[in-house]
Amino acid sequence: STLRKIEIDDHITATEEEKRAYFDSNPGQFLYSATTTLWEILLPDEETAKTAVRRLEEGEDPEVLIAEYYTRAVHEEVRGQIHLTRDSAAHYSGLLDYTRDVAAGEIGGPLKVPEGYSVFKIISQEPARPKPFGAASQKRAGAYVQIEKAKRGYVAYVKELRDKYDVEVYASNVPPLIKDSKLDTSLVTSLSN
Repeated sequence: STLRKIEIDDHITATEEEKRAYFDSNPGQFLYSATTTLWEILLPDEETAKTAVRRLEEGEDPEVLIAEYYTRAVHEEVRGQIHLTRDSAAHYSGLLDYTRDVAAGEIGGPLKVPEGYSVFKIISQEPARPKPFGAASQKRAGAYVQIEKAKRGYVAYVKELRDKYDVEVYASNVPPLIKDSKLDTSLVTSLSN
């Protein structure tokens, strides 16, 4: 690892052109998260939750139910309104996966969550959208370029060492040396003796 760092990693840079080329070639890696915005009401039991679903279906305002019952207080700007993204999903135990296929205006639940039963009404579904090639995207693209260069550089470096020192690899010995995707050093020592 130290030799790789000294001989390869410390010498790798990414030019502005390489960063831009990577950014342009990999648009899927530079997106703002898809966002689901919803009203959520948390209820103590399944029967109460089913009643809340019925009330929502009959046209009752979600804010009335939120005031009457409970909602989460995590990262809320408006009580009971949640903006779900892949980054905020951890705060809402499985809610993002459940809401992905629910259209705006539809009601979902009851869904069992650690806090009780979740009932929600989708306000909007916004798809992922591209990020601009700003400072953060440039830094990220540069890191990807450097990782790719390091991989190629390491392979070339090892090949150069094999050629320089006339190393021969016995392919039949390689599978027994690997155990659980890692090199079994006890076998390496016994084979070299």
